[in-house]
Amino acid sequence: MGIELDGCCELCSDGVESRDHLFNDCIFVVGLWSKILQTCRIPYRVLCWDDTLVWAASNLKGKSLLVCILKLAWTSLLCFVWEERNLSHFRGCFRAIDEVFEVIKRTVSVKLHDCSVNKADRVNSQLCLDWNIG
Repeated sequence: MGIELDGCCELCSDGVESRDHLFNDCIFVVGLWSKILQTCRIPYRVLCWDDTLVWAASNLKGKSLLVCILKLAWTSLLCFVWEERNLSHFRGCFRAIDEVFEVIKRTVSVKLHDCSVNKADRVNSQLCLDWNIG
């Protein structure tokens, strides 16, 4: 296709673009995931890709509001990181972490808008406030 790549991370320009760099070392993605976890009141821990998958497989089970938010936020993160990478590479556009986070937050909010949530539960009530749900 005639596309030349130098291998440099499109999002942070620091390091070779790889799965491990993108999801473990890239300050853009780490900052974004950290904001998602912070909004869910979960402390961020640096994990390698394999450990992140193990964490996700063990913690993203069930149908609680927190689990639903994390699943939607995780899949949105993957989608929007790839979109950001392509916008940067092909159009020279770049959004700040806070802008992409707001897009993820809106996506989660829209997906859960009509969801029945027990707002009498203090944790659910706070999550609804933090994620602008219903």
